[in-house]
Amino acid sequence: MALALTLISAGGAGLLIPLGEVTALLRRLADGSLDTDDETDADFDGDLSLAGQLHSVADQIDAECIASLPPREGPS
Repeated sequence: MALALTLISAGGAGLLIPLGEVTALLRRLADGSLDTDDETDADFDGDLSLAGQLHSVADQIDAECIASLPPREGPS
């Protein structure tokens, strides 16, 4: 699953939403979906797939955030 993510920024004021919190939430949801005791094999396969997709979206958001950072200035 590939998403085209567009980050919403407020000019020079940074991002409008705390994307670090969003990605942490996505990862907690993914990990929580795998943390039950009474699942059938079919349920587990679906949960595993969902968890993978949620982690993938979180990774894509992280990558977009890193790409949107201004370049670092090296030593003069």
